[in-house]
Amino acid sequence: MTSKIVVNNIEADSGVSTVTFGSEISASTFTGNVTGNVTGNVTGDVVIGAGTTSAPSLSPSGDSNTGIFFPSADTVCIGEGGVEVIRVDNNSRVSIGTISQSVSKLFVSGGSISCNGSDQDWNSGGVRAFIDRDNIAIRMGGATGGGTALPLRIINNNIIAQEINTSGLVRHPYQPYVMLGISANQSVANVTSHLINWDSVPYNVGSNFNVSTDTFTAPVDGYYYVSLDVQFTAQVNQLHSGIWVNDTAPGAYFDVWCNHGDDTRGHNRTAIVYCASGDTIKLYAYQNTGSSQNLETNRTKATIRLIS
Repeated sequence: MTSKIVVNNIEADSGVSTVTFGSEISASTFTGNVTGNVTGNVTGDVVIGAGTTSAPSLSPSGDSNTGIFFPSADTVCIGEGGVEVIRVDNNSRVSIGTISQSVSKLFVSGGSISCNGSDQDWNSGGVRAFIDRDNIAIRMGGATGGGTALPLRIINNNIIAQEINTSGLVRHPYQPYVMLGISANQSVANVTSHLINWDSVPYNVGSNFNVSTDTFTAPVDGYYYVSLDVQFTAQVNQLHSGIWVNDTAPGAYFDVWCNHGDDTRGHNRTAIVYCASGDTIKLYAYQNTGSSQNLETNRTKATIRLIS
């Protein structure tokens, strides 16, 4: 006859701190409560209740609202002080500080991610992105890991704000930029500030140039590089090029006009001007030859670009 011991409850009662079995106890199922310490190996499955945020299935002595619980199928959570702090869902997504998300493999809410140490194994592990700290700098980039190198992109609102290619070259594909020209000769009256009519706009990145008003409007605060070529069809006197910000000088002791002299046909002028968001840039020409003169098509041109 095969004997067996059926134990419904083992407790460390008064005066008994340890219950020791000299040999292995084997049972297909054990149901009941164990109060006290269990030391040894368990072969087989240990099945516990799902638990809740305030009463986790596994918790330490004296802290019943902190531990591990299982709110739904294939989901594991850690609670702390009756509050869920970490969740691993059924798609292996890890959420810290938020109950649920369906976007990223790791999602952190209500705090930041810090790191201390560096990813130095560049030649294995596959292509990956990393943020780390070595002894010289904080680093963000990509490791080839034995695969093909990829560019590093900063994305904002699903737009490539900046890209660094695998050779270290940097581009800003949506940086405000405009290229301007005139499609036909344009008359400039004598001794008149002439707002140049830019009817050819090959590039207008960001749509910041208004063709109907010949005005560039700064979309953000920053420093804008302005290049203006003024060329007439014949020699003129007192050839001036003008860069106006908000219909006045770009700054103190920085006149809107530059006088390129007499008996000259054309000249280039460049400047870096500061604009607040909403400020305007307009480009002018002037001459004092005694009669109207013509700006020359193809030769009168300009570019404006945000540089920082």
